[in-house]
Amino acid sequence: MKQLFLALLSTLILMAGLSAQIKQTNKNIDRAIETASTIADIFKAKKKIRNDVDSIKNVISTNAKLKPGDLSPNAVVLDVDRMYNFNHGAAVVQKGNKYAMMDTTGNTVIGFGNTVILSKSPQFLYERKFTNKLTSYSGEMSTGLFSGDGFINYKGEIIGSSFIKKGFIINGLSYDGKYVSFYLNKKYVYVDVDQNSYSVEENLKNLSENIGITVKRSANGKELYGYRNLGNKAITDKIYDVAEPFFDGMACVGKKDFYGEVKYGFIDTTGKEVIPCQYTNEPMNFSCGFAKVVPKDKGEYKSCYINKKGDVVFKIKDKDFDMFLRGYAFNGTSVMDTLGKIYTHTQFLEKWGIKSDLLILDYKYAFNDGKIRVRGKSKQEPAQQAFGYIDLRTNKFVEPYFRDWGASAGNAPYFDPVAKLAYVEYYLGKDAAGKEKYRKGYINEDGIFMIVMAEKSAW
Repeated sequence: MKQLFLALLSTLILMAGLSAQIKQTNKNIDRAIETASTIADIFKAKKKIRNDVDSIKNVISTNAKLKPGDLSPNAVVLDVDRMYNFNHGAAVVQKGNKYAMMDTTGNTVIGFGNTVILSKSPQFLYERKFTNKLTSYSGEMSTGLFSGDGFINYKGEIIGSSFIKKGFIINGLSYDGKYVSFYLNKKYVYVDVDQNSYSVEENLKNLSENIGITVKRSANGKELYGYRNLGNKAITDKIYDVAEPFFDGMACVGKKDFYGEVKYGFIDTTGKEVIPCQYTNEPMNFSCGFAKVVPKDKGEYKSCYINKKGDVVFKIKDKDFDMFLRGYAFNGTSVMDTLGKIYTHTQFLEKWGIKSDLLILDYKYAFNDGKIRVRGKSKQEPAQQAFGYIDLRTNKFVEPYFRDWGASAGNAPYFDPVAKLAYVEYYLGKDAAGKEKYRKGYINEDGIFMIVMAEKSAW
């Protein structure tokens, strides 16, 4: 009897945390155990449980056979000529000179037959250091409407259509890519991806983290800058000679001293100057709680990183790193963590249990999607270079399976945080004529193709 209950308990543990099919099996087990008041009941339930376990093992076995680059048994095949990256759960696809928008299941949000919306090629907007709901560095959808002015969201709705009907002029996309700005008779309106609107009395330049920069121009052309938020509250007066956008809750500002030399410091989102204007060289933006500063005198160290109090946290003597992203700062040969520890690419990969000579990409234009991209010899064709990635959330490593165009990090897979899919191309070999063949489409975070482009007919 004891052995039987131990077997039942082991079965329960095996099934914990699996898919919907497994969850249903757990319910079956629970019901079986609840009604198993006699030994006879338990033996009747045991046969049902064994059948369910065998079914689950078949599912697990099928999934275990799939490797990065493989096609999911449930993959959607689309007859299109080009696919663009997902953005907030939607992606634009192209067939000839027509465009459509689809969701993560391959169903259309806006069909090819709609000639009003998506009548123009998707307009790629390249922003820095972030991804968001409207646009990102990877060329996300801000898709041209009509003659090219206007934007749509992931639902296929025209952003701010009610303001367009009232005669408002579209100013364009905000600096952080989260808002479309409109203007009419000295009225400024900012509309987000979900059609929420914010009216302010001044134009907000470099809008980021819901705070923008305002300008005061004197008669002699001199400009001074301040900050105002989307709640129409001025958080500083226009007193700064230099004003940068907000990053990580901080904005770099500059004031000229008695001698006309600009000194730099930082304000927080309340407008308080939390780090006084004291730096000769303009610091980098804050990220992950740190900002890089280059000293005027480089005799002791080449650069340093400060915290939000202005304290020097660590000093860099002989290397140059960019701002932190996803907890790490990168350069072409090294990686630094937020404790100031520096690794070679090989050492960093070994930290993740990866023994390889892979190259971690230079992240001056990185995607903030929780992945670290690597480049190395293709798993299918060693003579070619390919991309792989480390998932910082799951610690999963996907080896270099996906096509490398030999350009910037912009060609590496970008995973939309909502869709959790990325567009890639996977080398399949060569056809009879010696032409390279690729599987093209969207992979999940395990590298399995979930939506693919149909093979082209020879006719």
